[in-house]
Order: sequence, then structure tokens, then C-alpha cells
Amino acid sequence: NFVYLDNIMLAEAALIKNGAFNAGLSGFAPYIYTSDLASYVVDSINNPSSFVMTINDTGADTADNDWYVQLNQDNLTLEQGKTYSISFKAKSTIERKIRYALQKNGGDWANYSKTENPINLTTEWQTFTKEFTMDSDTDTATRFNITMGSVGGERITAKHDVIIDDIELKEIAGAATPEQKDADKEAADAVKELIKAIGTVEATDACK
Repeated sequence: NFVYLDNIMLAEAALIKNGAFNAGLSGFAPYIYTSDLASYVVDSINNPSSFVMTINDTGADTADNDWYVQLNQDNLTLEQGKTYSISFKAKSTIERKIRYALQKNGGDWANYSKTENPINLTTEWQTFTKEFTMDSDTDTATRFNITMGSVGGERITAKHDVIIDDIELKEIAGAATPEQKDADKEAADAVKELIKAIGTVEATDACK
């Protein structure tokens, strides 16, 4: 006698693909306004599996054009009412500011993650984390963006590297409702009964 189990899956909680850059640039789309401003690579020698943007000139004298140098991943899904955590590691070979956001890809470029304020990079790794609730309608084409141009209108003409790694987006589960707790208990009890049944079948076969 056999008991068959089917359609058992383990779900990955991370919602951003290849956030550690172990698969090179797969899933990501860097953007540079003109090729003389910057170049990029996934460095597996000096910064193992890290994204490196080498910037010659951020290219603009106003904050309106801070988008000249970017790292993007598109077509992420954020569901209305759900809470998420976005985190990543970053450093730079000079002290400078960058911006990041989970945002609408077009139109008013709504900043879903409420991360309007720039963050300060140093020459040491820092981890930046933000929790937020998706207040807008569900968006299945959300963009994750890191902006490395003239953030705050500060043009940088000194050649430098911005290094990014371990980008992670997770859904944060809310407190379970009484109904959810009852359903979870019923499921757990059903699994226990199934395990007992398997044990009974094996014991019966052993006595034959």
C-alpha cells in the first residue's frame, strides 16, 4: 500500500530576482543617459557578485535630471494593502548621496515605498531597509529603481564607483485572523492524521 502526496511546493519569499547578482545582470536593466557618463559591471573579483557602477560624471546640475544614471528591475508586483520590506547593501568610493524607490513605471512615477529622501553612502558597506504598506492599487509592473545621478542637484565630476549588493524585497505577513488560525490548525491536524495513517499502513504491511 502506498500514500501519494502531490502538488507540494516551497515558495520563495524574495520578490526581486537575482538580488545578490549571482547570475550577473539577469533581471536588471542599468540605464545611462549617455555612454560617456558611466559604465557598469558585476564584479566577482574585488566585490564578489556585486553590481558596480563606475561614474565619470553625474551629468546634470539640477535634481530634475538626477535620473541620468540608474539601476532598475521592472515588472515587480505590489499588492494593495500588503506590507513589504525592501533592503540592500551599498557603498561608494567617495561619500555621496543616492536615491531608491519602488515606484510606478511611468505616468506620475508614484513612489510606493515612500523613500523620497536621499541616503548617504560612505566607503564602508551599509544596509538600508524600509518597511512600507502599498496604499495604491495593485501594480504588477512596479519598478525598483536606484538613482545615482546628480541627487539633490549635486553634480559629481570626480570618477568613482557605486557598489550595490543583496537587494531583497519581502512581503511582511500580518497578524493572523481567528479564521486563519482555525484554518491553519485544521490543516496541521490533517497532516498529523495523514502521518498516523501512513504509520498504520506500514505497521500492517510489516505484520503480513
